[in-house]
Parts: sequence; C-alpha cells; structure tokens
Amino acid sequence: MYDILTIGTASLDFFIYYKKSVKEKENIVLPFDFKTDVEKANFFIGGGAINTALSFKNLGFNVATYIQLGKDFLGDYIKKELEKRKIKYFVDYSKKTTAFSFFIKTEKEDDVIFVHRGASEKLEFKDVKKIKKIKVKNVYIGPSLSKIAVLKSITSYFKKNNVFLAWNPSYFQASLGISQIKAVLNNLDVLILNKKEFEALTNEKDLEKQIEIIIKNFSGITLITLGKEGSICIFKDKIYKAETFFEKQVVDKTGAGDAFSSAFLGALILKKDIKEALRWGSANATSTIEHLGANVGHLKKQDYNKLRWQKFKVIVSNLNEREKI
Repeated sequence: MYDILTIGTASLDFFIYYKKSVKEKENIVLPFDFKTDVEKANFFIGGGAINTALSFKNLGFNVATYIQLGKDFLGDYIKKELEKRKIKYFVDYSKKTTAFSFFIKTEKEDDVIFVHRGASEKLEFKDVKKIKKIKVKNVYIGPSLSKIAVLKSITSYFKKNNVFLAWNPSYFQASLGISQIKAVLNNLDVLILNKKEFEALTNEKDLEKQIEIIIKNFSGITLITLGKEGSICIFKDKIYKAETFFEKQVVDKTGAGDAFSSAFLGALILKKDIKEALRWGSANATSTIEHLGANVGHLKKQDYNKLRWQKFKVIVSNLNEREKI
C-alpha cells in the first residue's frame, strides 16, 4: 500500500532564455520569419501530479502517481526520470502527444508560457477503474479539465475506503461554481485554491464574502494561497492568516503552488498542526521559487529544522470574532 497517490498532469517543461526581447509595456515583440537565437535552454519533468509526487517523496513517503502520457519520446523520458527517482507510476496511454510547456524567460519575474495539454488534458471514466485498483492511504488530485462526474466517482470511492483526500481544482473547474462541484466537495478532507481560483469558485471578489461562502459549503480544511501576500487556512471555527518567507532571489515561479500544497498536506499527514503545515508549505514554495524547474528546490523533512525556516508568523482568529482580512 502506498502512503500517497497523486493524480493529475505530467509534462515536459522547456525553458528558453531570451534577454534581448523588445518589450512594449507588458508585451514581448518577436520578429516573423526569422531565426531567433536564445542564450540557453533547459528542460525538466513537470506537471501537477509529478511535482507533488516528487515533493512527497522528499518527505520520506512511499509515493505513487497516476498520469497520462502519449506513446512518444516525451513520455518515455518522463518514465525514465520517475524510475530514477523511485516514483511508482501508473500510466494511461493516450493517442494524443504527451503534454509539454514552453517558458520564455526574460528580465521580468513572470514568464511567457505556451502550454500543450495533450494526453494530460482530463481524466475519463476508463481511468476511474484503474485508479480504484491502487491501494493507498492518502490521495492528492491536481488541477485538470476533468469532468466533475469523473472526479465524483474517484473521490466517492476513496471516501468510502477512509482515504484522506485533497483536491486542487483548476481555474476551469473552480469557475463552474460551488453548486456544480458540491458532489466532489462532500468527499474531501482538504480543498486547495489560489487567489484566482477562490474568486472563481465563489463568484466574489471580496475576500470576506468568499470566506463566508466557503464556510457555508465546505466543512473540511480550506487552504488559499495568496502568493506574496501569504496564505489563509479555514477549518472549523478558526481562520489562520500566514505570512510568507522572503525569497533570496526569484528564479522560477513554476510549481510554487504544487510545492506549497504538497508540503502542507505532507505535514498534516505527519500529524503536524495547521500552523506548522502552513510553515512547511510556505518554506517549500519559497525554496522552489529560488531554483529553476518546478520540482528542483523541494525541501526534505530535515530542512524544515533549519534556522532560515523557523521565524514564521501565523495569526489565528475565531471565525465569529476575527478582524477583517
């Protein structure tokens, strides 16, 4: 039996460095019909299922991942890399090509990103049968374009078998609204969202109203990551507002959300309290941002004892008596 199963996307991420781009406000202007030289290039395995699996592995868990790949050299490379890192993978092979992304890096902190979702676009009911055969104690489901009916089938099965369940819906899934995803929410222990996903899910821009809506509709742990503004966690009658660690340098923001989610969940599975889980999540996300590649900077369990990751402020308030965030 595996400690954790991650379900979601698998891709190959290509990074190209183009420092001489002509910028007009927020745009990059490139010439047509002209070979544009780049300073350097790198590539790494990535995708939500893989990033979180590697992070969980760093915490000492016995990890498996369920991914979708094409029968191509990209998929072969991903499998070889997972084997090297001793991650057990279960693969659904698609007629589509393996997913990949191109990141154009410039002087700006944010990248220009091209994404081909390919084989990893969404889970189908045929995947449900395969997933149900995997014996596991905890499950993390990452963002995708999967239909809610498919996710309901997966989460209902695991809930019946007392499996600890966490889901990070994609913006597309969150934008369906709470009423449409309620069937999945009812099966979850943890719901993870970023700022934009939280706004899409609640159809509200005011944070206080967003919080009120989620309290009425979900009884588990809700984690909202807010980037440089830190994070918020809501559970039972408490709300936790956490700061973030200051990064030494911003190299690559890819995978920061996956890093936060996996470290947060890993801490909970290891019976840490929510304040400690928020510290782990923030530390892992910050470390990831300081490295190139979505899963290169993941912290190991012992790293959280280092002095750099100790000073961390979390304000805990009663939901009925809190000041406005």
